[in-house]
Amino acid sequence: MRKLRIGIGKGYDVLIERGLLSHCGKYVRSVSRGTRAMVVCGETVSGLYSDTVRQSLENAGFLTECFVYPGGEKHKNADTYIALLNAMADFHMCRSDCVVALGGGVTGDIAGFAAASYMRGVSFVQIPTTLLSMVDSSVGGKCGIDLSAGKNLVGAFYQPLTVLCDPDVLSTLSPDDLCDGYAEVAKYSMLCKPNLLSVPDCETEKIVYESLDAKRSYIEGDERDEGMRMYLNLGHTIAHALEKQSDFTLSHGKALSIGLAVMSRYADDVCTYLRSHGLPTELNVDTQELCKLMMNDKKRRGDDVSLVLYKGLGSCELKTVKCSELHSILFGN
Repeated sequence: MRKLRIGIGKGYDVLIERGLLSHCGKYVRSVSRGTRAMVVCGETVSGLYSDTVRQSLENAGFLTECFVYPGGEKHKNADTYIALLNAMADFHMCRSDCVVALGGGVTGDIAGFAAASYMRGVSFVQIPTTLLSMVDSSVGGKCGIDLSAGKNLVGAFYQPLTVLCDPDVLSTLSPDDLCDGYAEVAKYSMLCKPNLLSVPDCETEKIVYESLDAKRSYIEGDERDEGMRMYLNLGHTIAHALEKQSDFTLSHGKALSIGLAVMSRYADDVCTYLRSHGLPTELNVDTQELCKLMMNDKKRRGDDVSLVLYKGLGSCELKTVKCSELHSILFGN
């Protein structure tokens, strides 16, 4: 088993081990004193893993319930959030109880936000089931929902008790879903770990560990995204606008891949890695319209927006630019 300590708040461990899902309950019990555990998952993940997780939690002494929603970014909204809160109330959860996010980034976002706000805060655990959520979104405490105006505009910073990663679950992902995670891996190589581009795909535990080790270095001193953590937004200003422009038919990983390609000025090493994992790099949209959507980005401060500019593998620069300059800086005209 690989273990990584995240030093935010009280601190928590990320555990990475094949087969961990079947005995996840003992790890949840080791950090939670609650009697009830609400498992949150999308329909696909529910059919694959909810019974295994609930059985393990019950073996560890928890009463369990499962909240199942359709899944996907289109359902990361107020309706799903309120439905989950009502399900938690119907289950008679109290502050000592635990929410278990079983799924990808969308599930983690919704479950974490519900945990952060129900009774002003109940515990939660992340059990990511996609590569993207294992290497990025399950760690760091960002959670929330989307509005019609844009992505992740409502949310909180709320840390999990622990994060449990079982790489075996990735075997049930479609190639299309699996490849999304490699966009975040590419991001970390661009920021500070250039050697990640050469780690073989079969070494999943190493990819997850090294990616989260990179993320840890940016978030431990900046939980609320006001300084160093902003570097993790590399490629995301473009990506979130692309997702919104597509009405969320374009996945986050693919949108980020395009964003990284643009920010790297289509650098050969970056684009070769992305394309070798089936990810797109070409931008085929109205860039003026895209920049308008970027104005709703959370990183905007008045007439300024923060961009992470790529200088070469392992080197980036955080720069504040005027919104009026955004198009010329990103697209050159």
